[in-house]
Amino acid sequence: MSTQGYGGLVDAVRFEDWAARKLYRYQQAMGDSVVEIRDPTHLSRSERAALLRRIGKLNLVVYHSRSRVFTKKELKALGIQLGLNRLDKNLMADAESISSVRVAQAGIQTRYIPYTNRPLGWHTDGCYYEADRTIRSFILHCINPAPDGGINTFLDHEIVYLLIKQHEAKFAASLFRSDAFSVPANISAGGELRSAYSGAVFSFDPNSGHLHMRYTNRSHNVRWNSDPEVRQAVAYLRATIDNAVAFSISHKLEAGQGVICNNVLHKRSAFNNGPEAERQRLVYRARYYDRVVDA
Repeated sequence: MSTQGYGGLVDAVRFEDWAARKLYRYQQAMGDSVVEIRDPTHLSRSERAALLRRIGKLNLVVYHSRSRVFTKKELKALGIQLGLNRLDKNLMADAESISSVRVAQAGIQTRYIPYTNRPLGWHTDGCYYEADRTIRSFILHCINPAPDGGINTFLDHEIVYLLIKQHEAKFAASLFRSDAFSVPANISAGGELRSAYSGAVFSFDPNSGHLHMRYTNRSHNVRWNSDPEVRQAVAYLRATIDNAVAFSISHKLEAGQGVICNNVLHKRSAFNNGPEAERQRLVYRARYYDRVVDA
């Protein structure tokens, strides 16, 4: 879908046409978001088509791998078959640019909520990155689920944009401002881990024309523009996300299951690990600069 496919920012007729089709396809697919795959390294034609079809409607898909072994090698192979080649080498990733997300007992990971058992609020991945490191998609794959809790909830950012533009178009425009928010630099005892960044909540990818979103509800991680119009738009954005329960998809990933998505909004509930080491929640996370290929 190109920028024009969203109706741009001013073409009301074109926007309403896109919105009607988006809502119909999204609601049609919400109850059928899981795809079974036999071998993640060699998707069948029908498996690949099923994954892409659901991503085309929901911007995400849940898969269930029947493979007895699912390593980071299998995860990378799965992504490549869907057009995901450029992995982000982030601070918490290993040599293969994939993160093992589990509760950290010591070290720098303890500073970051994903590596705790605390609830993780609404956000998109990499919202604090510079434009040349835009995270357009990610894969989460569950090796071990938490015995209690750890439920992921997803909300397509295109739906959020659609709801805001339908009801308060002026707020949608404010959220496209390139100075809508800023993220302070990440400083540790060893120096600057990441420089400060300013950007827009919504933007159109200059190459594909697809809508992209940068957002976090972690107040200490983001500074919103003091302009009253932006502040009102952000308040409306938060309310829209919180009230969009009918459009959210919640799923507790079990062992062998994963999520592939075009970096939609997502959150995670708190969880409790079991006493045994083998029952600790472990999820592999791969972030990509690529978007899943269009179905």
